[in-house]
Amino acid sequence: MKKRAVAAIAFALVLLLVFSAGAMAYDVTKDDYKQPPATTVIINGQTIHPNLKNDVLFVNHVCYGGEKVKIIYVIEPSSSSEATTIAGRTYTITSQLGDNTINAYAFRYSSENTLMSAYPIESGSNSVTLNLPGTDQWEYGYGEINITVSGKVPASSSRLTKLVALKVEVQGAPENCLPPVIIPVVNKAKFQSDLSNMTNKYNNFKKMLDMYIGQVDTTSLSKDLTCAHDNLTQAKTLFSNGDYISADSRLNLTDMWLNRAEKDLKKVKAEYLCKQLKDRANEIYDQINQISAYVDEINSGAVKMSISEKIQIKASFNELQNDYSTIETDIQAVQAAINQGLYDDALSKAKSSMDFANKTYISAENLLNQLESKISTNATSTPTNKSTSGLSLPSFSVNRTVLYAAGGVVIAAVIIAILLYLRGGGRFDELK
Repeated sequence: MKKRAVAAIAFALVLLLVFSAGAMAYDVTKDDYKQPPATTVIINGQTIHPNLKNDVLFVNHVCYGGEKVKIIYVIEPSSSSEATTIAGRTYTITSQLGDNTINAYAFRYSSENTLMSAYPIESGSNSVTLNLPGTDQWEYGYGEINITVSGKVPASSSRLTKLVALKVEVQGAPENCLPPVIIPVVNKAKFQSDLSNMTNKYNNFKKMLDMYIGQVDTTSLSKDLTCAHDNLTQAKTLFSNGDYISADSRLNLTDMWLNRAEKDLKKVKAEYLCKQLKDRANEIYDQINQISAYVDEINSGAVKMSISEKIQIKASFNELQNDYSTIETDIQAVQAAINQGLYDDALSKAKSSMDFANKTYISAENLLNQLESKISTNATSTPTNKSTSGLSLPSFSVNRTVLYAAGGVVIAAVIIAILLYLRGGGRFDELK
């Protein structure tokens, strides 16, 4: 039973694939038409023949808003045998030209394969649909479809717009079965504005790069800005020479590299802040080591201090250690966000953690000053890491130079005492 069920499911899937493939099939393709359609574009009285590239008829002539355009577009079957194939379907003609007029008409074949008078004829603006009867009404098919579009180039809000001046959608055919006519439209003011904005953006990023060089790795950011600068320089030259299409392409590349630079700059900032946070954490660690030494000195009884004062110092010290642990956890979180490419999150976390670390540093410095003041007025001895049962605070590895120096002084004092003892015949009472 299981085998039969699996076989039935497999058969159903095969049928589904077959029907899906059939649904995607077209009954007419660009091979049924003469390619490219004979096309003439007239701009302000100048005749231009567009070039076919990537299934698009591109007019290699830059236009400005307000210029007059006329397009003559002739559709023909690829051969006489395809005359009936292109019939029996609708042709929808659209245009993005302003104040446009569209005229479309088809020529039928007679029995002698000669073209007869136009039928049908349609006209309108923005969109016109030409409905060709099938072979049931005209068995010899159609030999030619003429389309004429007239209008004005609309003003562009972008620096360069690829205006679809004429597009024909054929019923039952794939997209761009008949190539659309594209006219490039330039807005020079927007071009100049984009050039200026990208130049300013590049200069700002370059200043930031110079600030961080030597602090963290800036290799990727440096490459981004070099590529952005090269393309921006070429774009300026091309724009000055009136090659707006090439200039636009270079500006697109410039924009791409600046976007990459913006992302890499965030990474650089996050890594720098993380480095600063680690440095601040190390400073706090050194403060805690010194405070720990002072606390041990207090616990030894060498410094007179009330119980309430000891309790206050213990509470402050415990809070300081907890804050230091929080900073260490934050550093790990910032580094993890950087590694995952979450630079905005890393920056946000690093900034808030840095603020917290700075406050912690000030608190530690205040506690350190308080202890130093207390010890200096109550005792003359140098703090040590001697462990006692007083406040029972956690010990830290003390590595400050001042503590090593203090240890050296103690050792020297012991040696001097021994030498005096030997010279005096072993009697310490003579030093009294």
